[in-house]
Amino acid sequence: MPNVQQILFTTSKKPFSQINPKNLGWIRPDGIINFATKDAAKTYAINRCIAANKVQNKFERGVVIKDNMILSEADGNFANVYINHKELSKKYADCELYHNHTTPGTFSSADFGVLKTRKYLKSMIAIDLHGYCYTMTKMPLERIKFLPRILSDLITISMQTIKGIIKFESIKSEYIDEIRSMDKEVLDLYKQLSIEELMIMPVYTTLMKKVIKMVSEIDKMWSENAKSLGVKYERGKI
Repeated sequence: MPNVQQILFTTSKKPFSQINPKNLGWIRPDGIINFATKDAAKTYAINRCIAANKVQNKFERGVVIKDNMILSEADGNFANVYINHKELSKKYADCELYHNHTTPGTFSSADFGVLKTRKYLKSMIAIDLHGYCYTMTKMPLERIKFLPRILSDLITISMQTIKGIIKFESIKSEYIDEIRSMDKEVLDLYKQLSIEELMIMPVYTTLMKKVIKMVSEIDKMWSENAKSLGVKYERGKI
C-alpha cells in the first residue's frame, strides 16, 4: 500500500512472527489508524484508556472509533479531555467514544450531555480507575405526533438530556459538600502521613464509603432511568 506506514498496536510480548495479523494496524496518510477488524480497534481503544490510568499523574484520554478505524485520540487532564466533536461530526456517523475516568465511577452529567447532543456518536464507553467498564448506547427516538421529525427529535433529545442531568446533579448534591470537606482534610493528612498510615485514618475510610455510596447511587440511577432517557446502559468488568 503506497504512502502508508504499517505499525503494530498490541500489548502482546510475543515475537512479531507470532502476532495475529488481525491485531495489526496501519496509519493512513490522513492520520486515521486502520485495523484489520473492529474488535482490534476496540481493544486498542480500551488499552489506551487503561494506560492513561496506569501512570503516576493520571489523566483522561479519549479515543473515537468507527468500525475498524481510530478516528481521533486526545489526552486531557485529571478531570476531562477535549474531543473535536465539531470536525468529526462533519465527516462521520455512528461513532463510539471511549474514555477513562481517573476516579471510580460511571458517567457524569457532562458525559451524558455529550452523548445525547452529538449526533455523530452512537455510544460512549467509560473505563474507571478500578477497571469497570460502563457503556451507554443511544436508542431510537420516539416520534412526537403531529410534529415534523426534526422538531420532534430536537424536543425529545432536549427533554431527555435535561432530565438526565437533573437526576445526576440531584444525587451529587446530596454528597458533594461533605465529600469535598473530607477530601481537603485527607489531603492535609496526606502531606504528613504515609499512604499506609493514611488508609487507616477514620476520615479516609469515611470518605471512601461516601464516595462509593455516591457512585453506587449514580450507577443505579442511570440503570433504572436508561429507557426514559433514551439510552441502553450496561456495566461490566474488563
